[in-house]
Amino acid sequence: MISLVALSAGGLANAAENDEILLLSFFRDNGQDGVFLAASEDGLNFKALNDDKPVMRPADWEGQRLTRDPSMVFHDSKFHAVWTSNWNGNCFGYAESEDLVHWSQPVKVEPFPAALPQPGNVWAPEICWDPVQKNDLIFWSSTLDSRGHRMYGTRTPDGKTFSEAKVLLDPKYSCIDGMLAFDESAATKRWVLVYKNEEEPTKGGKNLRLATAPADFSQPWSLVETPVAGPGSSIRPHEMAEGPSLLKRDHVWYLYWDAFANGHYSLATSTDLKNWTDHTAELQLPPHPRHGTVFRAPRSAVGWLSKPKAQDEFWYLLTSHTNERQGLHLAVSPDGLKWRAINGDKPVFKLTIPDVFRDPSIAKDESGTYHLVWTIAWGCGQHKGIGYASSKDLINWTEQRIIPVMENDPKTEFIWAPELFRDKGKKEWMIHFSASVTGMFPETLALFNGKNNPRIYYTITKDFKTFTPSKLLFNPDCLAIDSHVYQADDTNYYVFFKADRKEEPKRGILMAKASALTGPYVVDPKMITTAEEGPAAEGPCAIKVGEKTRLYYAPPGDFGAYESQDVKNWTNIRKDMVPPGGYRHGTVIRISAEEANRLLNHEYPLERHDP
Repeated sequence: MISLVALSAGGLANAAENDEILLLSFFRDNGQDGVFLAASEDGLNFKALNDDKPVMRPADWEGQRLTRDPSMVFHDSKFHAVWTSNWNGNCFGYAESEDLVHWSQPVKVEPFPAALPQPGNVWAPEICWDPVQKNDLIFWSSTLDSRGHRMYGTRTPDGKTFSEAKVLLDPKYSCIDGMLAFDESAATKRWVLVYKNEEEPTKGGKNLRLATAPADFSQPWSLVETPVAGPGSSIRPHEMAEGPSLLKRDHVWYLYWDAFANGHYSLATSTDLKNWTDHTAELQLPPHPRHGTVFRAPRSAVGWLSKPKAQDEFWYLLTSHTNERQGLHLAVSPDGLKWRAINGDKPVFKLTIPDVFRDPSIAKDESGTYHLVWTIAWGCGQHKGIGYASSKDLINWTEQRIIPVMENDPKTEFIWAPELFRDKGKKEWMIHFSASVTGMFPETLALFNGKNNPRIYYTITKDFKTFTPSKLLFNPDCLAIDSHVYQADDTNYYVFFKADRKEEPKRGILMAKASALTGPYVVDPKMITTAEEGPAAEGPCAIKVGEKTRLYYAPPGDFGAYESQDVKNWTNIRKDMVPPGGYRHGTVIRISAEEANRLLNHEYPLERHDP
């Protein structure tokens, strides 16, 4: 089903005209992946948001894990959504969001009282704001007997309590996919309903029809017998139509629908709801959208459309890798929680040195130059080093080269996860990394594979040309990889790292503390990560956010964070994170709003998109 609500019904009467945007919510395939969004300025050209990835995932309900026919409306400074949760069953889903990025816990709505007969299905729920009764009206199609589908409705004032299901429309034939629009410009304010006649074309169905009712529903529906679109109409009479969506803009009615059997979406417009013009050939949409909602919203409320503003102090930049043979991936965020991938989540430069590209760490010096290091191989077969490149603008990078950090130790088995720390007082860099050296620390050798025994090492450089001999940073008496150095204040330094130790919990993120950058460090034995997620957690990275320290970490293929007021007690905020694409181990730093905007708007050459 699709829902389009007129301006006043959508709650946008106070929104500036230039702040309005049209949004299309839709699903793909069978609805198993979640809800997708696209945005349009003109109602014709819709561009995918969130890099054409789902903005809301299916609820984890046994037997009800689909998000089909998503319908949305904006009012009271909030987005309200409903959806079909399965082909069968007696329920539908409901959720709310303030920005279309973060969503409330989904509510399973079962509108038919348990004591009454239950429907075989609840299809295409539609939600709209009723400006007369001041609540949300949700309606859908269900079958309760052999007569076929009829439309039922429920009302909710708060998204928590829902009235008992009542018949909304019974045209005496099977009907589905209803959608309401409030027409306040009519001589007498009214509701306009568009719906699908579910009968076969030989019986006058598989088309879209209209009905009207007074604003207060004080009179029965007046049915318009002539179809608007599909078989029996003058608009695409040879194509079956479903999932309609109706919207009035500047005195023009826009009717969208899903011509699923013909593999496309359609659009027609009218000024009187009688004479229609087909604009299907002009409609541009993301690939393969299915039955959803076109609706109005303030652009400023859509988190996926937010842009860096000149007055913003900074944004956040995230480095990452996906396919380990591609190159650097970047993402930006205004709050360090909701991330937007740069370059369509494709690498921003191609890898030119062997063997892999993993664990990218980035930092900036006083001159404005960004320095980048990364893991170049799983083992030290050819090179005992790490990758390095630099950039002034995060777009154009210097030639990639190898820093041979452990070239003087022939027993080095691997060098992983190099990280940068800028010692501003001495104006020099510490590069620290995980390395396993054969024969070292035999007391913990059995913890891993009986061969590798990694610890944290470091080297110092002022110019990324000459480097001090690498040294052990500290020995935590356990396996240690993925180190990150964080300076909390003027006197204390912290190293967060992934540990593998003898005592329980055996694996997770630990922290060590020192009053000097090079130590000595004292390890806090308390695991920051929980016993359940610790074995998968890796790649810690800390940054100051207001009065709190935020510690990012990376379960494989995911992204999470903890926060702490005192760098001792931690609260997991992973539920608030919206990671970009297939995030993997990287780092987070601050960049200016101007830099973030430049990255978001930069058009990367096609050749740089290749893996």
